[in-house]
Amino acid sequence: MSDDSWDDLEKSLRQLLNQVKSNLSASERREVEDFINCNEFDAAMEALVDFLIEKSEPISKQALVTARKVANIMNLSGELKRINTLSTGKSG
Repeated sequence: MSDDSWDDLEKSLRQLLNQVKSNLSASERREVEDFINCNEFDAAMEALVDFLIEKSEPISKQALVTARKVANIMNLSGELKRINTLSTGKSG
């Protein structure tokens, strides 16, 4: 992956985090930010999806689109399946 691609991925992850910030506690946001700051993008995405599923709160349509985009860029098919449960607010 080129530097530009990494930068775009980081930007998209931060955008997603901003889109769902009202769904997360301050400590949850900090944990995801720490992963992003350390370039642990897989861990950031996994933690973010975990937190959102635990909350069982629907997220905005735009956040869902961004989450799917990030998961596709990262080839995270397992996370994509979990993300798809968020659109209806289901945790299973």
